[in-house]
Amino acid sequence: ISSVITKLWSQSQYCFSSRMSTIVDNNVTDWKEIVSGSLVTISFEDLPNSLATCDSFEKFCNVWDRIIFNARLWKALEPRVDKDKSIYVVKAFNDAPDSFFQKRGTEKDLLLSEQQSKDARDLRLLPYHLVHASEKVDIWMFGLLIYNLFSGESLFPTDVDENLRDSSAFGQLVNWDKKAAEKVISAKIDDPLAQDLLMHILVPQEDRWHSMNLVMSHPFFGPASSIEAQYILEKHEELQLMMEETVTIQRADMTMDTLRKMDNSTEKQCKILFEEDVIVVPTCLIVLPYELKWNSSMNNLLASPSVESPNNAELASSIGKCLLDINNATARLSFWLMMKKNLSGSDGGVFKSKLKDWLKRVNYEPGEVVAMEMLQDIGCEAEYINVCREVLEKSDAISNAKAYIKDPMGAAREAIKQSTESIMEYYWSKTQFLYLIDEFTGLPVISRVTSAGVASPDVISAVYPLRVQANKRLLKQVFLPFMNLSAMAVTANGGLPYLASLLGLSTVPESWTAAEAGLIHRLHQSSSVAEFAVLQDMIRKQQDRGMKTSSGDDSSHPSASSEEATSQSLSELRQLEFFYRDRDPMRLFSDLRRVSDGKSSAIWTSEGIVRKISEEMEVAALETQLRDLRKEYTRKEKISQEIELIASQLKELKQQRSSTDAVLQKYAAQQVPPKSLPENADNGAILRDSAVSMSPFISKEGKKKTRGKKPKINLMPYFGRA
Repeated sequence: ISSVITKLWSQSQYCFSSRMSTIVDNNVTDWKEIVSGSLVTISFEDLPNSLATCDSFEKFCNVWDRIIFNARLWKALEPRVDKDKSIYVVKAFNDAPDSFFQKRGTEKDLLLSEQQSKDARDLRLLPYHLVHASEKVDIWMFGLLIYNLFSGESLFPTDVDENLRDSSAFGQLVNWDKKAAEKVISAKIDDPLAQDLLMHILVPQEDRWHSMNLVMSHPFFGPASSIEAQYILEKHEELQLMMEETVTIQRADMTMDTLRKMDNSTEKQCKILFEEDVIVVPTCLIVLPYELKWNSSMNNLLASPSVESPNNAELASSIGKCLLDINNATARLSFWLMMKKNLSGSDGGVFKSKLKDWLKRVNYEPGEVVAMEMLQDIGCEAEYINVCREVLEKSDAISNAKAYIKDPMGAAREAIKQSTESIMEYYWSKTQFLYLIDEFTGLPVISRVTSAGVASPDVISAVYPLRVQANKRLLKQVFLPFMNLSAMAVTANGGLPYLASLLGLSTVPESWTAAEAGLIHRLHQSSSVAEFAVLQDMIRKQQDRGMKTSSGDDSSHPSASSEEATSQSLSELRQLEFFYRDRDPMRLFSDLRRVSDGKSSAIWTSEGIVRKISEEMEVAALETQLRDLRKEYTRKEKISQEIELIASQLKELKQQRSSTDAVLQKYAAQQVPPKSLPENADNGAILRDSAVSMSPFISKEGKKKTRGKKPKINLMPYFGRA
């Protein structure tokens, strides 16, 4: 109706307007005839019912205006269908009052309630839920305005009325996410502060800032000299430098070994841990209280004794044991969280009975068999088998099962706290050395030359390893989280031998074997590293809150330095970035290069490894071909098995059919043939309709009782399995 009226309106707009003014000015009574004459092509009676039934000109004009308005509105709201047959619908806001569904007492209110009930029923026909207006919607519109001012164009293709132009524009909006926002904003907006602001407001609702106070407090609206503004500007510049120096190799050109190491990179895990989209510095590092020395015979960096520290090997062994204990406590926490979920679930009683049975069976059955059954029931991966066997076979003094089953987070927090305090004692009052780790080999690297190839006094502080004066806060709050993450990534790459090489040991110490149960990390299961890092971060934050609660807010204490107060409000990643800016302003990073897959994963490795990865394209292509052939072989093998199964079923079915046919033939041979048998008669019909003599199956007594009468038995032909 709206489209018809709009068309009529566009065809006779001038004539209609002039006639309408005549009706109003002269108070004409035969207004229907004038309207018919104005419409030219149709008469008044041919108009839609809502117009033709109007009994006054004023009512006619109101309905007319409403239809014209709805026609224009429908142009913006009508569903769009794209080439893939996807249908896009514009959602409407829910502006109904809170009393929308409440009943009233008076007759007038009752009628209103009935109308509202009808409206409510109509709303249920919508293919979506009405949108509740919120501040986030206003923030989105504000972001569109800022984007338009900086880019000179709309975020999505629109027409002259600022409505989405076509179905493709609707598709862009529906599929809009953080990655799409980052891609468009970085390409269209040059101002780093505006980019950072829009990345917080032109994103899906769940990621968008919820308050205009947050928006207006952004450095974009403040002086460019503020600390936050300088941080954003410096990070933007570092990102540009990093992208220029990054070597991008497509995943299709990488071998399986390289791909697994890419997926296990600490940068990828840090993005999950710190909820950051962009990381501009290496995060795989180790800080040691001794300096590693190059051993030409071992072709490796070792913790050789020195005058200042004659027991470096023992020190390395103790530090490794503490790192493994932290990892072991986290593995137990992860395991017991899943255990507690099963114990407290709806089937908790059944699971408790199973647990008692497992504890009994482990005394006379192989522990590995019982542990695997238990893991399958819990829903754990097979990598947790050593943790599970520890619970089943070891005493509580070793597994600490009672504490973990009572309070998993509390038990893990206490264990990690003890290991952390032990590590701090090994570093106390000693000069520390920060090494970056080659993520491909899992080994620490040193750099004795600048990018120009000669040692320079101007950048001598950036020669790796970086010397760091004993600083308990810096080690605990900044370096230790990345050390734990790096240790987990290294053990996933090569187990305990790789961790030993990382700390400068030539062999694995015997004291480490007790902590081997917690080594569940594998290259094919890199998510466990991120999971452990998140759990450790939760425990660390709980400890920090507990310390603040027990000792008060350190930032207000007269003895607390401004540096410590500021650091408490910054994430570990941001503090690490500040450290690199101060100690390595030239971004030498021990001559490591960043290699990216062009998506979300990247590793920092040496120039030689970069060349090796680049030259592996032919090997990667053969691996891909072999992988595809194996998939094809597996598919054909499954088809072959299905063919054999169907052939076996068919053979069995035919045998059963043959047996059935033999029985029928035997019965047919024993029956009395009818007097007349039509040519080409159906045997099945004959057997059904004829009385069959079954004398071999009838006793003599039966014959006497049924003398003069022949027993009648109806035989039905049978097809199918017996």
